[in-house]
Amino acid sequence: NPSDITTPDPVRVNTVSGSARPTTSIDLGLNLPASAAVSDTETTQMQVYDSLGVAHDVTFTWTKTAANAWTVTAAATGSTTVEEGTVGSGTPYSVNIVFNGDGTPATFDGAATPPDLAIGGWTSGANDSVISMNFGTANTANGITQFSSAYSTTFINQDGAQFGNFFGVSVDEHGIVTALFDNGQSLKIYKLPVATFSNPDGLTAKTGTLYLESADSGGVVLRDAGTANAGKLVPSALEASTTDLASEFTTMIITQQAYAASAKVITTADDMLSQLMQIKR
Repeated sequence: NPSDITTPDPVRVNTVSGSARPTTSIDLGLNLPASAAVSDTETTQMQVYDSLGVAHDVTFTWTKTAANAWTVTAAATGSTTVEEGTVGSGTPYSVNIVFNGDGTPATFDGAATPPDLAIGGWTSGANDSVISMNFGTANTANGITQFSSAYSTTFINQDGAQFGNFFGVSVDEHGIVTALFDNGQSLKIYKLPVATFSNPDGLTAKTGTLYLESADSGGVVLRDAGTANAGKLVPSALEASTTDLASEFTTMIITQQAYAASAKVITTADDMLSQLMQIKR
């Protein structure tokens, strides 16, 4: 809970499993040909993901109904209902789009935005989906348009993702621990607080660069990283002041002595081999 840092828990990333993200929004950018005749159709197909991470094909069919007017309907594989607004509304998804004379959209079913796309009865057993539709801003050519050129798709974006396995974490300067998944998704799972004291010099030093709260240091106050007198976190870095130089030098000396001993063994073996060759001669 990033809003409550007063009762911290141990950070355990070994309990993080895979993650899937259902599609909750779709952005479409395309051009419908102004020269099309009434009843001409164009189709747009894309993939969406249900709450279990299963992919389904959604097909939008655009039918010209009059000058500067089109109707779009939707159908989805692996489902029983595709409706407007909410599942169970009883209204099949069908949106009438009126275009301005400059090729920009004017209204969607008489409104400034199209209704949500509601898909129910997934055969995968997933929860019903309600997806917000974005065809662009009314009176602006930043989504669907109607110009004289041929039908073309500018962009198709949706925010869902199939199931992905956990493969690592990242930590930012604000202490947010983020789980990373191999499907490109990420999930914030922890927030690391920074412990502050009214008198840090009063802390009691312990072995291994650890410190204990004492009467001189005052009580611990947990703060968000980078706020008040709490410093920011520096991920993937070792602060020089927390390095135990005595321990590091001891480790270095042991390593050097082990290397020297190994080198001596090799030298002795070489001398013994030389002596054996001389005896043979």
